[in-house]
Amino acid sequence: MSFQVRGTKENPYHLSIGAVVFNGDKYALLKKSNGYYTLPKETTYSNESIEDTFMRGMKEELGIKAEVMKFIGSLFTKFNRPDNILINKTTIYFLCKKIGNSRLNPQVDEIDDKVLWLKSDNIEKYLDECNNPEVSIFKRIKKASS
Repeated sequence: MSFQVRGTKENPYHLSIGAVVFNGDKYALLKKSNGYYTLPKETTYSNESIEDTFMRGMKEELGIKAEVMKFIGSLFTKFNRPDNILINKTTIYFLCKKIGNSRLNPQVDEIDDKVLWLKSDNIEKYLDECNNPEVSIFKRIKKASS
């Protein structure tokens, strides 16, 4: 049996794998249909390894293949589901490099998300402007590379 490790009323815990993905001097950022900017991430299935979740997330969210370079930390956040249940979310992040030029088709429910490839200052600016705590993850790789 496989199920998403997604928060519910009975078990309010959620696990995702996130990524800071680069291609040369640009980084991937998703602009959601509501205008919110976020790093790519994918909810884990119970029967998946971290690597499997990562690979599926790259295909479904960005339509690319990528390789993990290193672990860069995690975030613990909370959010309310539409049924007003408070969910505790853990997201584990990796620094990743886009592989090749292949463009895969993103998953249908991800099509409304716009994939942007931007320089680091713009990534930080957009994450900051929407008060996204992922800006702290992005600053770690920016600090390490300076």
